[in-house]
Amino acid sequence: MLLKKSWFSFRWRTPDESDDDTSEGSRSPEERLTEEEWQAINKLLSYQPDETLASHSGKDMPNMILFMVTVSVDQAAARIVDINHTEILCCKFEQLQVSTKSKHQSTYCDVSCRFYGLYAPEGSLAQSVSSEQKANALAASFVYHPVGENVDQRLSATISPCHVTVLMESRDRFLDFVKRSNAVSPTVALETATALQMPIEKVTRRAQEQFQMVLEEQSRFALDIDLDAPKVRIPIRTKGSSKCDSHFLLDLGHFTLQTKDTQHDKQKKNMYSRFFITGRDIAAFFTDCGSDCQIRTLESPDSDNHAPVTLETVDNFYSLIDRCGMAPLVDQIRVPHPSYLSMRISIQVPNLRVHFSPSRFQRLMKLLNIFYGTLETVGQPAVDNFQAERAPWSPADLLHGC
Repeated sequence: MLLKKSWFSFRWRTPDESDDDTSEGSRSPEERLTEEEWQAINKLLSYQPDETLASHSGKDMPNMILFMVTVSVDQAAARIVDINHTEILCCKFEQLQVSTKSKHQSTYCDVSCRFYGLYAPEGSLAQSVSSEQKANALAASFVYHPVGENVDQRLSATISPCHVTVLMESRDRFLDFVKRSNAVSPTVALETATALQMPIEKVTRRAQEQFQMVLEEQSRFALDIDLDAPKVRIPIRTKGSSKCDSHFLLDLGHFTLQTKDTQHDKQKKNMYSRFFITGRDIAAFFTDCGSDCQIRTLESPDSDNHAPVTLETVDNFYSLIDRCGMAPLVDQIRVPHPSYLSMRISIQVPNLRVHFSPSRFQRLMKLLNIFYGTLETVGQPAVDNFQAERAPWSPADLLHGC
């Protein structure tokens, strides 16, 4: 007899056995199953697969991965080639990985890229630079409903610096390629531009709608962006010469973007979302081509006691803006209201030192001449022929350290 009823309970009988229980008692102890054996059989026959899942619904359920998708690309490259098979631009990246996984209540999406670069026949136009602190060019993570955190959504990203070189020959070749493409087939060019514009506008509009929806629903979200901004180098050459005279270098520094709980009054806290931005090591300067005129001149130590570079410490160095920082504060309204501003921005710059002199003016005019063409007009000499020595400034105009 079964000691515990189950969905598959039965008696071990033969057709000749009667329904009374007297036959059970006539069996020898060796022929009868023990109570433990009947319990094991009932447990086996009553097994339901959902019970295993239900058993993990407690402590282990939040950490259980329901599904995971990972896409990895070791290397990839794309080139733009004209009708003469001349390379215009080449873009490549290495070790791109995108992974998505879903848990009981959370969704995770991670993106990482080891290296990316943009090249032209004249040389590198842009490429990421890794370091010991940031091994990847891009590492981003988005979590929807993170477990154990007092937020609904969390986005964190780390971006390594990108060294950008502005080569006018490459720019002119690309613009010429676009103009020739429009001249050969303006209809195809228009259709291609329209086909590209529509998805971009759709994605942009969708992103704006999602961001506004998050604000209107007053969802709690956290941002933590660590960005090493691009470092830009522009070679300056004398007109008609292929030799580089000097470089203009613009270091956009390092920025962080974070959201924090503020102590504002309840009305303002409900009306606006506050974003804290901090920037440091922003600088702009000229350097003459010499033993070391590469873009790595822009790099600065990570130490907090970094001393700004001065004219007394570096030869052929002409600073326009000494290394400085800023602290922008952005308030974005959650729900549009006619009585409140949609966005409020305040910027604090603790210390800003700007340098100006005849030599800097000469180099600055050459830089403008690169983008806007020759500044020579009637009665005005060309910038390339301007010499600071022919028009010296008085000592009163040259304030040392300004």
